[in-house]
Amino acid sequence: MSAESSAPQQPAKASDASDRLVSESVAVEYITKKVVPQQRWFDRRASRSKFFHYSLLGISMVATTFIILANSVHLPILSSALALIATMATGATGLLKFQENWIRYRSAANALEHSRLKYEIGAPPFDGPDRHGLIIQEAEKVFVEEQSQWAAKISEAAPRASIPIH
Repeated sequence: MSAESSAPQQPAKASDASDRLVSESVAVEYITKKVVPQQRWFDRRASRSKFFHYSLLGISMVATTFIILANSVHLPILSSALALIATMATGATGLLKFQENWIRYRSAANALEHSRLKYEIGAPPFDGPDRHGLIIQEAEKVFVEEQSQWAAKISEAAPRASIPIH
């Protein structure tokens, strides 16, 4: 055995900070291919959720209002139908949580837009030599947060298996 092979190996030297910096072209490609499409997706989903939230709320309000009118002219079948519509719209609002989704989607879209705009103008924290890597990190934080919120929502809604104890 030679002295070289029996000597303990030295850990690899940490590379210079400049070796770890992300190039501007990589950051721009990341923004173009991932951030902008995701931001648009969140924007569309926020608009859709907002539309459904207000639509169901409006249906519930109109149906509830017309129940009084149907009762005043003694139309019990119409009154019952309107009560059913109002109940279903109210139930769908609570069950489908369009308002909650609208707020979450809007928050994610705004966070991406905020970071992207600060990066583009070179505002802090995107004013240093690591600004290109930082925009990727900040966007990924938004994506991870959104994913973890969905995972929590799904696990919360999943039926719990019960193990019978004898």
